[in-house]
Amino acid sequence: MKAILSALLMIGLLAALAGAQTPAPAQRIKFGIQTGQQDVTYKEILATWKEAEALGFDSAWNFDHFMPIRGDENGPCLEAWTLLGALATQTSRLRIGSLVTGNTYRNPALLAKMATTVDRIGHGRTYLGIGASWFGFEHEAYGIPFYSAKQRAERLGEALHGADFGASLPGQTGGLRRRRRRRRRLDGHRCISSSARDVRTCWRSPKRPE
Repeated sequence: MKAILSALLMIGLLAALAGAQTPAPAQRIKFGIQTGQQDVTYKEILATWKEAEALGFDSAWNFDHFMPIRGDENGPCLEAWTLLGALATQTSRLRIGSLVTGNTYRNPALLAKMATTVDRIGHGRTYLGIGASWFGFEHEAYGIPFYSAKQRAERLGEALHGADFGASLPGQTGGLRRRRRRRRRLDGHRCISSSARDVRTCWRSPKRPE
């Protein structure tokens, strides 16, 4: 019996050593581009993204600003998510997104709807990057409240918790999904499932009269 146990122990030890010596599969480094859409035309951005896709880049990103962040503040600047929707129809392989979306610029429920729409247009290629926002002058110009850094960070946390943005799932239409375990609870917003793929339609519930 001791001989059998010793043999089994030796086999287990050899198997463990063999597994430890097996190198983990290498992870390929991925490369992307970012094209800030100020002082350029849609035609120029489209040509850049098409070339990036042809060259084998993995992702392409724009930025989320309504006006130039440097140079002439009155210069042209295309809106980020409208632009992503257009570029999603003109590319086929690139993962796409905005680096990064400002949380204060849009109601989080609306942003979730926009992101899932672009993701469906692009057949599951959308990344949703979201940050607390920083460009104070832009907020002032567009009449958007610009809170303190602490308040913006708190609002970002509330948006992420409430919307429960899921990761984009490659190969699935409507890859930006929400988990079923929570309903949205930001300032009276409610969501219901609008399809079998768990893409949601959101609306603001009206306030009851006092």
